[in-house]
Amino acid sequence: MTQTLTVPVGGARLVATAACRSAIRRSQAALALIDGYGTITALSPRFALRLALDANDALDGLALRSLWHPLDRHMIDGALVRARQGATAHARFDLAYALGTDPDTPTVARVTLRPMAESTHMILALDLPLGQGALDA
Repeated sequence: MTQTLTVPVGGARLVATAACRSAIRRSQAALALIDGYGTITALSPRFALRLALDANDALDGLALRSLWHPLDRHMIDGALVRARQGATAHARFDLAYALGTDPDTPTVARVTLRPMAESTHMILALDLPLGQGALDA
């Protein structure tokens, strides 16, 4: 029997199976599952590593936009709107804020949000530029 997570979103229903969340949590890629509200519902170990977190740190339920500097949140907010409308969307992501490192030395990445078919969930992929040292692990 497949377990599902069902949440009302703007009159629609979204369903992400437990198998989908489990696949994200086992992925070797830097991925996150984001619900229609912009909340993290699953995170891969690689994504956690890139945020300098232990894979067991629970980010489930955290608003994705909280990882962005307040002055940069419009970028992820716009990407979330486009992804909710069915488009693949991108946003700039300065990891210095999320990592709590020197803001004068930004570690700029890009995230890609891809809407899931038959769902308002989105898959978020973290793409780092080459040459980021340990972050390429």
